[in-house]
Amino acid sequence: MLAGAGLDMRSIAHAATLPDVTFFEIDLPEMIAERERVTKLLPQDYRERRVLLSANFKVDDLAQILRQHPGFDTTLPTVIIFEGCSMYFSESENQRLFRSFLELMNNPLSCVWADFVKLAVVTGRTNNLHITNFLQGMDSLGEAFVFGADDPTQWLKAIGFSTVETISAGEYLNEIDSVLSAYSFSVAKR
Repeated sequence: MLAGAGLDMRSIAHAATLPDVTFFEIDLPEMIAERERVTKLLPQDYRERRVLLSANFKVDDLAQILRQHPGFDTTLPTVIIFEGCSMYFSESENQRLFRSFLELMNNPLSCVWADFVKLAVVTGRTNNLHITNFLQGMDSLGEAFVFGADDPTQWLKAIGFSTVETISAGEYLNEIDSVLSAYSFSVAKR
């Protein structure tokens, strides 16, 4: 079972190679409607294995929404993908969301995958023109970054995750680059 959020079509891309997986896609109602519109145009949309659920991450309890669905089982191995989201929610909103994820992870193989930016990205103190220009563009779209974590491992452990592995994009790609070092990926387990 895979639970995730975001606009991408990861579930469709992986459905052919993961035939025993049910994909739960959670997003804003308008994003779910757009996803449904786009996937109807595809030759195969794996509708029978994709569950689309509407939610507002700022106010809804994601654990409650998933637990209410008859096809979701917290005892099965679950991967929660929280990609491109943490930077748009305040620290307290992120804490609430990640605690909700913990409630869904009753299998020792379950984990959450998330990405983070460093605090300097949010405060505009990276002294990197590429990051500054990107953030100005996001601000003009009304999508300002509001949260960053310099040490996502410690931040996630403080919430209650016991095992966390974090790597910067630069480390992952084996490149020394200030943009890549400001962005990291974490995998956390209960």
